Amino acid sequence: MSAELLHLVVAALRPDATDADRDHATSLARDLAGIEGVQACVVGRSDAALTAAVWIDRRDRIEGFAAAPEHMRFVIEGVANATSGMWSASIALDAAAPPPAGVRALWAFALPAEPPAFEWEAQELLSAIAALGESDGATAVYAGPTVEEREQFRAGGVVLATGEDTDALSGRVEAAQAEWGALGGRLQSAVTMAVE
Repeated sequence: MSAELLHLVVAALRPDATDADRDHATSLARDLAGIEGVQACVVGRSDAALTAAVWIDRRDRIEGFAAAPEHMRFVIEGVANATSGMWSASIALDAAAPPPAGVRALWAFALPAEPPAFEWEAQELLSAIAALGESDGATAVYAGPTVEEREQFRAGGVVLATGEDTDALSGRVEAAQAEWGALGGRLQSAVTMAVE
């Protein structure tokens, strides 16, 4: 199985959201796995954020994904009731979809389009991020240029860790990010713990 598209949704959880609202939003995020064309869905949550990383088999399915009842419920019932804001990005991929089992932590990120960066700068940043997955067999990186929302984000992706928790992944990302220069400092991102 392979996926041509990674769709990310990262929502900031409201501090005053009830546990029931947070749990409902998380459940609705997991339901995204049932949409036609979805190869895999990994959902993560922390005290501050809810992340849904969805691998879609073909790029031409993004409109059907967005219009699917499961996606509409996630946005209208889940995101609206438990969050204070969100960002999303659709990223071009040509990689095998990861199995949802075994992921312990994930780092979702996107490079804002403003201020502008050269394409080669964005590619260098993606290559540096890809190195996070080359250091061990317990980390997978899925990243690329955006194919939707280009006016908002230039590139994005997700790093999945099976061998470490959110604190360890956060520490590794922060250490690496210090070497990524100004573009690395501009990333919008969230580290969350995977939920089953």
